[in-house]
Amino acid sequence: MRKSNGLRWLLVVWLICCLAPVARAQETAPPPDGQTAPPLVSNDIPRLLELGRHLVWQNNPALAPAGVKVDASLTPDARNEAAAQALRTFRSVVTRAPRNPEAWLWLGIALTHTLHYSKEHPKGERNLTDAEVNEALDAFRSAYERQSHDIAYVSYFGDALMELRRDFDTARKLWDSFLPVAKDDIQRVTALTQAARACLNKAYFGKSGNTLSAEQAKQAYLDAQNYVVRAAKIVPKAACVRDMQALLQQYRKYLTGK
Repeated sequence: MRKSNGLRWLLVVWLICCLAPVARAQETAPPPDGQTAPPLVSNDIPRLLELGRHLVWQNNPALAPAGVKVDASLTPDARNEAAAQALRTFRSVVTRAPRNPEAWLWLGIALTHTLHYSKEHPKGERNLTDAEVNEALDAFRSAYERQSHDIAYVSYFGDALMELRRDFDTARKLWDSFLPVAKDDIQRVTALTQAARACLNKAYFGKSGNTLSAEQAKQAYLDAQNYVVRAAKIVPKAACVRDMQALLQQYRKYLTGK
């Protein structure tokens, strides 16, 4: 009886040893003819992001960082195709890796900063549809929600709110919420001057479009002024502080009557 049990266990071990290589072979076997195995997301996403960035730069060379060479001989059709391919790439990435903030950021950039080339606009133009505006705002918002402590993500979302929707109040709140997590004085000054920019734009466009009363426009101007005063106490000679001081002086009479 003991011998029988011993033989039985040997048989089980032998079967495991024989079947294991078969199982491993099945796991690593190539896909059937005509099919391509899906790439690993962890390995593929960085490559796709790099590809998408270069496509954006091919479409709009002005966006390429210093040291990156972009083919200046590309035809307008080739630049238009680069923009279309960049969008397809980033849309694919956010579908496969929806938690990746960089993918959402670059989808927004591809939607808002690539150019369309034509005979009428040989140097390219930005002409977004309503659907693209909505998609871009959603992309920048998604990027910000995943990386709200990064000033670049705040900047892109804040700029999109002001430029695409003229939602100056939300942009101001965005920068207010960033102030407590700013890493240094430069970031704090940037947040304050950007909040001032949102207030000044609210005052100007509100008064010009008759959506604000004269008193409301004046208050928005004073809010902008207060932000700049706070920024000047931190870094008085910062370029963004001087620029905002000049803008406040330029629009003072129009917005306050003084």
